[in-house]
Amino acid sequence: RDTTKILWLRSKFRGLLPQPFAPWPMGTTTEPTYLNDRNQEDMHAYSKIDDCQYAVDLDLDGENTGGLGSWKQWKKVFCVPFMDSSRSRPVFRSFYLPYNLLENYGFVHYSDYCLLKKIA
Repeated sequence: RDTTKILWLRSKFRGLLPQPFAPWPMGTTTEPTYLNDRNQEDMHAYSKIDDCQYAVDLDLDGENTGGLGSWKQWKKVFCVPFMDSSRSRPVFRSFYLPYNLLENYGFVHYSDYCLLKKIA
């Protein structure tokens, strides 16, 4: 039996987060009570870090963007490059050139988007 659940940790984002559907058969037709049309943050959506064995986070040069606490508590399992828009030139964010040409000349900058495992 699969007991994996997606949980949200409080981070820098302050908007409305997706939530699981209600149970069958009315799950996709009922409107959740926390839903709002103003994209306002709902504090009930968040979980505690203690409830997580794995996490996904963006590593912006050692700064964790999620609510993970210290990076020392986590081990990187798998990472993929993710363009850092704040450190990349706007016109070059729209184009991809092979062989990392834009990155090699400093036009775009990539950070790691990682699956992390909690160190016991």
